[in-house]
Amino acid sequence: MGAAIAIVVVKHVMTQNVTEYADDDQATEYADDDQDAKDKRRPPVRHSVAEHTRTLADGRVIPIPPYKRGGFSEDEGEDPDEVAA
Repeated sequence: MGAAIAIVVVKHVMTQNVTEYADDDQATEYADDDQDAKDKRRPPVRHSVAEHTRTLADGRVIPIPPYKRGGFSEDEGEDPDEVAA
């Protein structure tokens, strides 16, 4: 009877150790993925968006005029108020 209890205890301890190591590996894996995503992220390139329509949640369809997005307006010498309008 004592041997059976010892075996159960040993198996329980081994399972806990495996679970702890698996958690460490997953945490490291997620941290690596986050760093890779940050390294690959680039600022958006300045571009024009064509005129289009948007359907709202209540079913209305509204026109969206053309506009520019991405990049930094200060880099191109434009007036920030003009871009926001």
